[in-house]
Amino acid sequence: ESDELSKYSEAIKTELIVVTGKIDALGYDYSYEFYRTIQIPPCVPEPFRTLKDELLFKLTGLFANLEATESAIESVEVVIKGDLANKTVTVDNFIIILESLTAVFDLYTPCELFKVVIQEISSLLVFFSTTTENPTAAQIIILTNYLTILLQFKLEIIVQINIIQSQLSEITGSTVDPSTLDIFTIGPDGQIGPSGSGPT
Repeated sequence: ESDELSKYSEAIKTELIVVTGKIDALGYDYSYEFYRTIQIPPCVPEPFRTLKDELLFKLTGLFANLEATESAIESVEVVIKGDLANKTVTVDNFIIILESLTAVFDLYTPCELFKVVIQEISSLLVFFSTTTENPTAAQIIILTNYLTILLQFKLEIIVQINIIQSQLSEITGSTVDPSTLDIFTIGPDGQIGPSGSGPT
């Protein structure tokens, strides 16, 4: 094992020499940035959250992503319907963003569906749905299939919300009213901002 560790360490040193050599060739001074950004163990620990705070953090993200998923579903329905006045985005490009969203869902299901990246990609769908071209019959089939997938992920988010609400009920004696959470939502223009109340 020590031999393997030694080989690994040497490989890192070799790669570091190569990288720094390339930086030197470009005329940059890498030393400040290197020592400023690379942490040497023991590293500064992540901010500590109590169990309640951690659950509330996740619950806030889940409610935000529940609304985001609903917005994404509505965006797909808008594109399927077509007949938009301003058409500057191709359906293929819209589908690429849709594929990205479902890939993120696949990555984070079921335990990390609170991640903000879900909302960020959903906001792009909302933004581009207002200027997407009319889909062909074949593209409508593809988009309809994605609607089914998004509905399944929406259900999974609801399941996770119920799980966390149950955990909060066990440690605090009650569930949480979504309107008391600082939930950000997606506007009609695709912009993310604070909501006056939680999603229903």
